[in-house]
Amino acid sequence: MKKNDNSGKDNVEHYMRTRICACHGNITVRQLAQETGYSACYIRKIFKQDNGISPKQFAKNVRFRYLLQIIAETDGDYAAAAARCGYYDEAHMIRDFKSYTGTTPEKYNKRTIRPGGCV
Repeated sequence: MKKNDNSGKDNVEHYMRTRICACHGNITVRQLAQETGYSACYIRKIFKQDNGISPKQFAKNVRFRYLLQIIAETDGDYAAAAARCGYYDEAHMIRDFKSYTGTTPEKYNKRTIRPGGCV
């Protein structure tokens, strides 16, 4: 996407949301700025105006939702889940997880309903 596309701010904002989701939250504002041709400051401004949160916070939310999916698939291999979701290491992933849920992935998994099971 280039600056001179005449597509307007709505299309840029839609492009950013789409890219963030496609990357499972693993994209920086700097990368979005390079891809769109707009400044990082402008990107943060229009994204927050339209969504109420920064693109960075949106990306963190997307990555966390993806992490929940991956944790369910990896059956307790949290290091693999962290790597697959783009975290620096397992400890970073666990800190992020606790900030969203107030608990660890292991405790969360024990409370989660599994197909064919119960709480």
